[in-house]
Amino acid sequence: MARRGLTVILLILLASMLSLGIAGAQPQGVKVSRIISLSDGGVVYVWDRISGLGPGTEIGLGIPTRVHGYLVGLWAEGGDVEGPVKDGGGDTVFYRIRSDSDTLVVRHVYAGLVSAASPGTYSLTS
Repeated sequence: MARRGLTVILLILLASMLSLGIAGAQPQGVKVSRIISLSDGGVVYVWDRISGLGPGTEIGLGIPTRVHGYLVGLWAEGGDVEGPVKDGGGDTVFYRIRSDSDTLVVRHVYAGLVSAASPGTYSLTS
């Protein structure tokens, strides 16, 4: 039970470190969901699914600098990724993502961000 609690806390911390924003006024009917998965090897998989955007809508993805160094892959299904496009004053690295369809799935993968102490138990890399 304690291991599961630690994993839940770790997932909440990871989710709070990554920001996703829609440029301009947010269209009505936009739905965003985020899934974070950890492998036993400590690889972190993040899926952001955004529906209701419409083609040509631009979103921004901000990744904190302290996490960005662990990024090994970033791509979009239903859109194009550009960037990094700017540095948020040293704290955040931003990517611009333009949708080609109504639904956009942004996937990012981080390696070395967490360490697997044992199966089901993880710790954040400092």
